[in-house]
Amino acid sequence: MESGCNSPTGTLDIADGKIVQEVLTFLSLVTRIFPAYSIQIKGVSIQNNMQGRLCMDRISTKKIALNGLMIALVFLTTYFTRLPEPIPPGYVNIGDAAIMIAAIVLGKSSGFIAGSIGSCLADLISGAFIYAPITFIVKGVEGFVIGLIMQENRKGKPGELFGIIAVVAGAAIMVAGYFLAESYILGIFDKTFGYTAAVANLPLNLVQGGVSAIIGYVLSTLLIRINIGKYIRGD
Repeated sequence: MESGCNSPTGTLDIADGKIVQEVLTFLSLVTRIFPAYSIQIKGVSIQNNMQGRLCMDRISTKKIALNGLMIALVFLTTYFTRLPEPIPPGYVNIGDAAIMIAAIVLGKSSGFIAGSIGSCLADLISGAFIYAPITFIVKGVEGFVIGLIMQENRKGKPGELFGIIAVVAGAAIMVAGYFLAESYILGIFDKTFGYTAAVANLPLNLVQGGVSAIIGYVLSTLLIRINIGKYIRGD
């Protein structure tokens, strides 16, 4: 019995479809003994690769761990680089750089998860409760779009045009998202906000987006140049 993920499978042909149910019941016992099987029932293939499934479990566990790590990175980067904006409780930070790295290196799903959860936690712990729902959406979409753009770049090298487009798009989503939220949404709950407040916060948000884009672009480029995907995704 081989221990790799691509173990050979045997083939069993069953002519009578009436005993399918009994066969499927029997398979639950067979899988405890044999690592893999492939069964043909009237042209319908039923396959199971136990060791392949174990490999997928390992990959899923690694993905969960990596997402947790990126959530923590986004949170820490956001929380510990806070500077107050003109309209409290808003603040600027470079947490977007961590979101960009997560999205470029791990993909759009991880970008969304790390961006939304990590940034939202930073708002909640910082006491910026009114921003938390907006942050969850804006930062999540930011990470997802960056990852989606990089997905189109099959070579996965942010040193190319796709990387520049991705981080610029991410920064633009962040700036536009908060500007619209402060102009039209947050004012419903707090009269401090509105168009005037959004304009007052805009310059610092632009700086935040620009600085984060540069840092995120440079660091993700370095990570991909050392082929980090080989170690964290098994590429």
